[in-house]
Amino acid sequence: MTTLAQSIEMHTDWPARLLPQAPKWLAEFRADSWQQALNQQPRRFPKIDYRDWPLFDLKAIPPHIDVPGNLVRKAQAVVILGRKTIKIDLPADLIAQGVVVCDLEEAMTTRAALFEKYFRKCFSNKAQDGLALWQAALVNSGLFIYIPKNVHLSSALKILQLQDSRQEENFINLMIIVLETGAQAEISQEVSTLGDCANAADLRTVIFADADSTLTYTVLDTLSAKTSAHIYRKSQLDQDARVQSTFVEMNQGNVVSEFYSDLLGSGSNAETKVVAITAGKQTQGINTKITNYARHSVGNIVQHGVLLDESKLVFNGIGRIIKGAHAAYSQQENRLLMLSEFVQGDANPILLIDENDVIAGHAASIGQVDRQQLYYLLSRGLTKSKAQSLLVKGFLAESLSEISDKAIADYAISLIERSLFNG
Repeated sequence: MTTLAQSIEMHTDWPARLLPQAPKWLAEFRADSWQQALNQQPRRFPKIDYRDWPLFDLKAIPPHIDVPGNLVRKAQAVVILGRKTIKIDLPADLIAQGVVVCDLEEAMTTRAALFEKYFRKCFSNKAQDGLALWQAALVNSGLFIYIPKNVHLSSALKILQLQDSRQEENFINLMIIVLETGAQAEISQEVSTLGDCANAADLRTVIFADADSTLTYTVLDTLSAKTSAHIYRKSQLDQDARVQSTFVEMNQGNVVSEFYSDLLGSGSNAETKVVAITAGKQTQGINTKITNYARHSVGNIVQHGVLLDESKLVFNGIGRIIKGAHAAYSQQENRLLMLSEFVQGDANPILLIDENDVIAGHAASIGQVDRQQLYYLLSRGLTKSKAQSLLVKGFLAESLSEISDKAIADYAISLIERSLFNG
């Protein structure tokens, strides 16, 4: 395990080695971030101590990436393996309307001005944040998605991102999603691991939703048991923009996740749903925060988690209403279901309100499977595993039922059943 400061001192030339073709402004930005990180500590995560996780261990950069022949699936428009883009297949009509989907290397050359504008915005708050500085300096893969004014995507954009753990390699990934005024899109993303080497992953997604735009964003994370990860996803919403996010966290390793939404324009609306299952001895901590900066803005958080074996899961739900956000709305629900006496669960609803004429509320619960319901199902001849599986799926149904990507929803349910039966 290496600390952030130790990595910086040991690898002074690392930012330049990861993206040697970066334009001058980006090379300077990364080098500056690397130096600033030396004076910053990683952000503290409430009730999770990740200081002994190997998040800051830098691995040698593999010279060659071998691409397995079975990775490209017809259903996915975008496939990325580690640092390499395998496939981007965008319909011709969307290209004609100005839709852009490309990797970072292409974006920094063919969309230079747009890319620089939004890349800088992605790290506008990095000054006091060691984790953001780390990502800004070392990002080595990612996507740039740009949907022009009033363009509506008729079908979901499906993305498969694989951490390449067939060898030792850092996976430091950035995805930028931009929806201009009136744009509408649905994006489904699956993030997983190929291989069984122990590696770190650092994922950052930033969504810029301009006025009257709409995004439905679904992510299924299934990183491996040997992956220690930090995941950061944030939305910035302008007037009357709407972002509906569902994050299904089925990772097997230790993970800290941050899901943030900033409601910057009046009438903006963010809904964040999180489904998480922990098993074995893993630890997952999830911070979900929606900040109402604007009048008549609406924020909803729904988090449901299931704990197995000796695992630990922390939900922090944070609703914050800034002074001046009149008639803002903030609600949240954090619920944990514990299927073992050895697990540690923590559901923390937090409301920070600086305005008077607002509506805000929260609910939280930590409990076990209802004994009467379990007894009823057992009395009908079901095995205990099958009965628990039905009750868990019912507990998670509110979030899972609204996943519009049926393939992701079905896969998530199959993973849940596998976890329960293996447990």
